Amino acid sequence: MAISPDGKAAASAGYDKVVRLWDMATTRELGAFDQRPLWPRQVCFSGDGTFLAVEVTPDHNGFENPNVVRFLAVPGGRVLGSVEEKIGPNTAMAFSPDGRYFAAAYTVDNIKGIIKVWRTPDAWRPKK
Repeated sequence: MAISPDGKAAASAGYDKVVRLWDMATTRELGAFDQRPLWPRQVCFSGDGTFLAVEVTPDHNGFENPNVVRFLAVPGGRVLGSVEEKIGPNTAMAFSPDGRYFAAAYTVDNIKGIIKVWRTPDAWRPKK
């Protein structure tokens, strides 16, 4: 589960393979984004709350490869893009405060950790 930077929305990943967006004030569901056939495990809002990173894996424990992170537009859920890694389970992920960078940590051989950083496309951010 993740709470948007402005505190107005929350995102959850469920065993039904759906990521849901919730209104924090009313607890009303704002959207449901089906991730089948993959299992959503982690969710993370961008710094401005306009997109959501969702880790999806072939098994609900996240031990099988590949681990994929999908980026969804908020609130509509349109898939903006994705990154795929086959190096090990994704253990954490975060955006930079301005949303320009996304980082994910992976466990390799149950002992080593690797952190990968990507720059997010400027087109994903709303025009001012």
